[in-house]
Amino acid sequence: MHSTHTLTGLLAVGILVAGLLMTGCVSSPALYDEASNGKTVTLAQGSTVMIRLKENPTTGYRWEVTVPEGLSLVRDEYTPDAVPTGIVGSGGIHTWLLQPTNAGTFTFRGTYMQPWMNVTGTEQTFALTLVVR
Repeated sequence: MHSTHTLTGLLAVGILVAGLLMTGCVSSPALYDEASNGKTVTLAQGSTVMIRLKENPTTGYRWEVTVPEGLSLVRDEYTPDAVPTGIVGSGGIHTWLLQPTNAGTFTFRGTYMQPWMNVTGTEQTFALTLVVR
């Protein structure tokens, strides 16, 4: 059970966040996934970009990514799918949150592979070009 003080504090935080979102002080990142592969997008400096790709590290496959100079990696995390107890070999989503550090054209690239294997050229790849103005 929450005390009245705790609920009042939560309400105040909610109102503050809503106000920041409405005034543009906090913005949601642009979201890109497998469907964005090969695309070029234009964004304003100060924007954030979230890239979410399916990954299954339980099989050894991971996204080996290149974050070019000019993009800052704010967050890099893997979230496994919710699965029943006892299930092995399930995948999840790998998320990268990027923020441009200056204007220019930058390409975020990834190769989905087992890192100990030789690159054959048949691997799944991902590329998203960001034009920052």
